[in-house]
Amino acid sequence: EILAASRFVEEEPAKYQGQWKEHMGKEELCLEIGCGLGRFIGEMGRLNPHQAWIGLERIGTVLAKAVQRFARNEETKDLANVQVVRGDAHDLLEYFAPGEVDRIYLNFSDPWPKERHAKRRLTSTKFLPIYKTILKQGGILQMKTDNDNLYAFSLETLKNEGWTIIRQSADLHNSPYVEGNVMTEYETHFHELGKNINYFQALPPEI
Repeated sequence: EILAASRFVEEEPAKYQGQWKEHMGKEELCLEIGCGLGRFIGEMGRLNPHQAWIGLERIGTVLAKAVQRFARNEETKDLANVQVVRGDAHDLLEYFAPGEVDRIYLNFSDPWPKERHAKRRLTSTKFLPIYKTILKQGGILQMKTDNDNLYAFSLETLKNEGWTIIRQSADLHNSPYVEGNVMTEYETHFHELGKNINYFQALPPEI
């Protein structure tokens, strides 16, 4: 009921495939996969009014808390450039046309630590071709994670698949890339505990 009543929720994302920018009236389209409680996407939408922001989250109860937070917050309640979708990364090709997305963000994704679950990691060879398809040429894939093993796995997989790493740091908050960084709920927690935050930006292989 919460999702159905919220103006932030797009319940039929496939109908805007190839038309998201026109639909939201923006020239750039940014996608956060696994938007959680929405702190990152809400703040990024507020700071970047020229961009359209789509948050994908598969857990409905989590997404409900996110839209309730948007509605309560004076800084986000009137945002017109933020939409959220209850969906799964497996279905991105149904939601977005080839080359439609300018930037993809993976923030503190499930590391799926067991080797038999490696294909479920959002930087596995199962998902990278999807990102390559929906990203525009020169579009950026960005990840932040507290999990050192997922970071190492991601860098290796990206390089093996022909992606170009343009920025990387195993300690984001003590690097030049921290300027302008918007923290997620998880990031704030781990940073306060003194945990290093891994970070990279990558470009897809040229078609």
